[in-house]
Amino acid sequence: MKTTLTDIAEKTGYSIATVSRVLNGKSGQYRISNEAYNSIMEEAKKSGYIGKMNAQSLRKSKTRSIGVIVPSIANPFFAEISDTIIKEAARHGYTAIMAVTMESPTEQEACLSAILSKNVEGIIAAPCGNESFLFENINKEIIPVVLVDRFFADSNISYITSNNYKGRLMALTCSSITDTDTLHAYKATRTLFLTRKGWKVI
Repeated sequence: MKTTLTDIAEKTGYSIATVSRVLNGKSGQYRISNEAYNSIMEEAKKSGYIGKMNAQSLRKSKTRSIGVIVPSIANPFFAEISDTIIKEAARHGYTAIMAVTMESPTEQEACLSAILSKNVEGIIAAPCGNESFLFENINKEIIPVVLVDRFFADSNISYITSNNYKGRLMALTCSSITDTDTLHAYKATRTLFLTRKGWKVI
C-alpha cells in the first residue's frame, strides 16, 4: 500500500500542509522548525515515500515541472487533454509529470502525494470523487491548482470546462451525417473546435 501525505501527517502529528511544505523544500520559507523538518523527513524516508536522491533535492525551490492528473489515458478525451498540456508545457520550458487515478479517490490521494514529492510548481487535474479538501489545501497552502473538465461546486479553485450546450448541438448535427469521409472530417473539426473554441474559463 502506498504511503500518502495523510499517512505521514497522522504518524508525525503535523498537518498535511506542513508535511507537504517540508517535502516540497519550503520549510525555510514557512519557518518550519528543525524538529518538525527532521521528524517529517525521517518518517518519509522510513515509509519509503521518498528516496535518497529525491531527499537531496527537496530544498530546491524551482523544478520547472507541473503535475498532470487525469482519470484515464485510455479515454481519447483525456488522452488529448494530456497530450496538449504536455506539448504546451514543453513549449514554455516545463516538464509535465503524469499520474492516473483510475477514477479512484484513494488512488487520487496517492497520485497527489507522488506528484507533490516531485516538487512540482503547479498541478492541473481532472479530479474524481466529491471531496475537494486535498485540492483546496494544496491550492491554498502549497502550489496553484487548476481543474480541467471537472470541478467542485463549492470550491474556489480555478477550473476550465467545455461548453456542453454547444457540444450537444454539435453531436446532434454529427449524427445526421451519413457519408463516412464527411463524418470523419466533421468529427475532426468538432474536436478541434471544442479544444480551441469551446472551452470556458471560470
